[in-house]
Amino acid sequence: MLLPGVLCMFLCYGVGLFFFISKVPECLAPGRFDVISSHFIWHALIVAALVSFDSSMHATLSRDWHCSTED
Repeated sequence: MLLPGVLCMFLCYGVGLFFFISKVPECLAPGRFDVISSHFIWHALIVAALVSFDSSMHATLSRDWHCSTED
């Protein structure tokens, strides 16, 4: 459960970084993306990454980790 959540987290960080550095919506149509800008998309993807990490850590830590000692 932990690995898919962490991979999703890094994917969100990477895509967010791409939008933040490249300024894709603004450079394709200047003036049309004043509200939904690359900075806003970056923030949304950072929040998605944090939610992904939090949910995967919660699922991992809430498992029953008791080992059976029966022979």
